[in-house]
Amino acid sequence: ERETDIEESKKTMEENKDLSEEYPRLVEQDNKEKFEIESMRRGMKLLEVTRDGIVSGVKGHIETHMMRFLPSLTAQRYNMAQIDEKDYRIKVYDREACRWRGKGVFSGATQDQISLALRLAFALSTIPSSRGARPGFIFLDEPLSGFDSQRRDGLLNLLRGELFKYFNQIIVISHLEELKNEFPKQIKLEAGEVVTE
Repeated sequence: ERETDIEESKKTMEENKDLSEEYPRLVEQDNKEKFEIESMRRGMKLLEVTRDGIVSGVKGHIETHMMRFLPSLTAQRYNMAQIDEKDYRIKVYDREACRWRGKGVFSGATQDQISLALRLAFALSTIPSSRGARPGFIFLDEPLSGFDSQRRDGLLNLLRGELFKYFNQIIVISHLEELKNEFPKQIKLEAGEVVTE
């Protein structure tokens, strides 16, 4: 029986001979993969920290700009806004309710006004003005839908005043005839073709 055990052991050793030669390579491969996993983990952490730094820096600017635009766009009804730190949802202070409320509880027109304030604030907060490479124009596609005449006048005053400080050209796309005389230059399109300038 001992002979059989010895023979089986020799046979097993012979069959696993390649493993003993393979072992150092497998250890090296394992170490390399552990290093790559750790590198990716650290890279992800670095990206998260960088993202959070950028967002927190831009977040304050967006909130500040929104609070400059909201009164004009909402006929002075709302003037305070904040961005939730956890989910980045917009909240507006409702003086009548005496509390912060999410954008979704407001009427569709008010949501449009809040969204426009956010888009304008985001544009101003993220343009690379610190390097002197500020774009000279902004496009606004149908920004006045859902605006009554008072809020429309508020937006037009904002375009002529505050926003004109940042953008030399403000291009407003609209189907509203009453805007025809509000801008120094109009271009009329029909089926994608310029009809009048």
